[in-house]
Amino acid sequence: MNNQEILDNAPEGATLYAEFIQSNLNTYAQKWGDEFRFWDAELNEWAFDGWWLQSSAKANFRSMSDIKRIAELESERESQKQASKWAQSAQEQARSFK
Repeated sequence: MNNQEILDNAPEGATLYAEFIQSNLNTYAQKWGDEFRFWDAELNEWAFDGWWLQSSAKANFRSMSDIKRIAELESERESQKQASKWAQSAQEQARSFK
């Protein structure tokens, strides 16, 4: 999933996104006291146990606020690229009228 898809699919209350390195499984997480709760998509609820605990895979945790900011920057960059293409096209059209 790209950053925007991660945000679009996040359950309410998600503060982290966990990417399990060796198993190619991903889920959302919340810091809950000294522990983490993970999103169980099958049960559609937060849980303390599940497949992620049976997995021996290590996880990379990404902050949802960081993901949100990166998605915003990606969107801005795409808008700037489009504006640049339009400006270049307009310049080329202007040159063709000379």
